[in-house]
Amino acid sequence: EITSNTVSFASFRCPYSLPEVYVPKEYFIVGQYNGWDWGSAFDMIPANGNATDGKGKSGTYWRLIYLPEGGFKVNGVKEWDGGEVGYVENDPLYTYVDNAGSGLKGDGGNMAVTKAGWYLVVVRMTVEGRDIIYKFEVNEPNVYLMGSNAPVNDWSDEHHEENLFTVPADADGDFVSPAFAHDTDGDGGVRAHVRIDGYDWWKTEFIPLAGKLEYRGTGGDQERVNGTKGQKLYINFTKGTGEIK
Repeated sequence: EITSNTVSFASFRCPYSLPEVYVPKEYFIVGQYNGWDWGSAFDMIPANGNATDGKGKSGTYWRLIYLPEGGFKVNGVKEWDGGEVGYVENDPLYTYVDNAGSGLKGDGGNMAVTKAGWYLVVVRMTVEGRDIIYKFEVNEPNVYLMGSNAPVNDWSDEHHEENLFTVPADADGDFVSPAFAHDTDGDGGVRAHVRIDGYDWWKTEFIPLAGKLEYRGTGGDQERVNGTKGQKLYINFTKGTGEIK
């Protein structure tokens, strides 16, 4: 047996190579809440900082949603293509965290809650090698008023209870902000957000525009909407509407 000296190659041609692995650019949630119909499945909202070119090696997606007792899954496309993800038992690539007392569990390969209600569902993904590592969180449905009109308007990431919206009892109800403490004019605007650990408030913010709830997502600063002291912001996350009155 004869062994050569050590050699290295700057590049070489392979007859076949696997495509690069990225996290999905878009993400969707389907489940008991909509009869398992991908056609009416809600988009999950990308956190600001996710890649916008479809070549992200990490990404966080969230959705404020009313989950009835039963299951749900997520996927990067609105169809049953085999890429959908639910509850995977005893696999280090999948972590599930219940921060809201939802009774999160596995149910026939689905994620499922045993307590119906509003939840902030968060999916965090990181690519390592050719694997996607998933962390699923079911969090309290906390929505905070932010901006120069908020009762506590220090523009910080602190959890100010004075700025919390009320949570409706059912899927069709409105989240209602506290009364605006100040008039707004200019850059401050009427703004709201959910809180996700590791993200500044503006990376998960949203505003009402012409009666529609508009998420910032991966975009830049949104158009500003002003309000008057004493008014409130009403948001319907199921219908995708927002109104100041």
